[in-house]
Amino acid sequence: MKCGVVVFPGSNCDQDSIYVLEKGLKQGVVKLWHKGHVLQSTDFIILPGGFSSILKTIYA
Repeated sequence: MKCGVVVFPGSNCDQDSIYVLEKGLKQGVVKLWHKGHVLQSTDFIILPGGFSSILKTIYA
């Protein structure tokens, strides 16, 4: 199975997701840039959560 993990600024979970998929579940993983349009024939896609510097600005 080929998994895609969306990577974007402000995310803090993309590398954790990649690690678990590769090492724990032994699955192929590709990084998908958030502005990209090519899904690289992935079977499923993970959109990891995280904190953004924008939130720090809003709540400062």
